[in-house]
Parts: sequence; structure tokens; C-alpha cells
Amino acid sequence: MTEAKAKKAAAKSRVGRFPFVGMARPLHSARIRGWFKVIFDKKTGQLLGAHMIGAEVTELIQGYVVAMNLETTKKN
Repeated sequence: MTEAKAKKAAAKSRVGRFPFVGMARPLHSARIRGWFKVIFDKKTGQLLGAHMIGAEVTELIQGYVVAMNLETTKKN
């Protein structure tokens, strides 16, 4: 789910954004340009969506897919 769709669905969402610089894998490959964005339901903490821009994100996105299928929630 995108941030805009979460807002339209009247879900109170919480968005977290962070750069690739904080991740070991992109640093190891010297490709540090990029970012992640995760969207959680503010009330339940359920992971609603994730967005990734950068090198090798196809190898990283699977963790979010698994988390969404397991109905992972954000720890407060």
C-alpha cells in the first residue's frame, strides 16, 4: 500500500524513511545511493507497505514481502 492510498483509506498511518547509508549490504557493494520507506497503521502497528529505491533492492524487498504475509506489526 502506498502512503497516499493509506491516507485515502482513512487509515491513520505512520511513515518511516531511511537512507541506504544505514545498511551494511549497500555499503559493502559501494552503492549507497537509495532509500527505504515503510508504512505502518498507527493504531495496530501493522505493516501496510514498503518502498525501496536503489541498487539491488530486488534482493532486499523479499524481507518486507514475508513480513507483510505474516502480518508483522511494528514494535512500539
